[in-house]
Amino acid sequence: METMKEFAESFMPYLRDFLSRVSEVGQGLSSLLQDENNRNKRYVVGFDLLQRINANMDAVLYGFDKLFVNQKMLYKIPIDLSLRTALGDTITALYLLSLDDDILEEEISVINSDFVKFLLTVLPIRYKIGEKLFPQDSRGTEQDYFDSYYSIYKDYLDNGKGEAWKVKSFKTLRSKDSPFNESCTTKSMYQYLENNEDSELKELASLYMHYRVFSQTEHYSFLGRSAKNIEIMDIYKEAIVTLVCAVQKLVVYLPLVDKQVCNNLSALNIMDYLPNIEKKE
Repeated sequence: METMKEFAESFMPYLRDFLSRVSEVGQGLSSLLQDENNRNKRYVVGFDLLQRINANMDAVLYGFDKLFVNQKMLYKIPIDLSLRTALGDTITALYLLSLDDDILEEEISVINSDFVKFLLTVLPIRYKIGEKLFPQDSRGTEQDYFDSYYSIYKDYLDNGKGEAWKVKSFKTLRSKDSPFNESCTTKSMYQYLENNEDSELKELASLYMHYRVFSQTEHYSFLGRSAKNIEIMDIYKEAIVTLVCAVQKLVVYLPLVDKQVCNNLSALNIMDYLPNIEKKE
């Protein structure tokens, strides 16, 4: 059975190189976005998601360092949750960036509407907490509190200011020619990849399986409390290699990024980091 030390010797350098190359792509996008003519949703979304992926994979790398030193599998928790988030963001990036510009805009609106639904749940609780903890800071009525946010989110609401919020349905945010007819979830994004005519996108749909595996870390169960219940080293390997391949693919949808930077990322190959693989076999 592979030890954490053996895993480190092969995958830590691979992951470090990957993060370095993703940072180069991010820097290129950041420079492009300084020009107002390039500030379209595609490049902003690509930049945002690459930043998130990079940050979470950096946390994974730090977590592995801790795990190698201590060997306590309890350190798996932050690793798994960070990797889960990176996988989710990668699925989202593949989904959004592979769409035509007009459909991309609509799907961003659908995702935004879910955020407004989240606020519909959270703001009443925030109002009650504020009333209890900071009674000296008058917020008026609960409706006044909602109204203070109205101008920010009105494009996603079917009501006027001073009225109870009613979030627009996803159907009204899409055109009649949209290929999608349900809410935008990680599962629906996976199904889009799984059914895609692009064979590379179809193959990368396996990201969802790894995402679901690491999602289990978020929920305690007696059966799931031990790493012995799953081939954890193989899962880490599969998830990281597939994620790297997915990021290599999604950069293709950002054609304004410097070609050499893209080529550097695309050239990353796990086999280059396993020089003794034939000997081990």
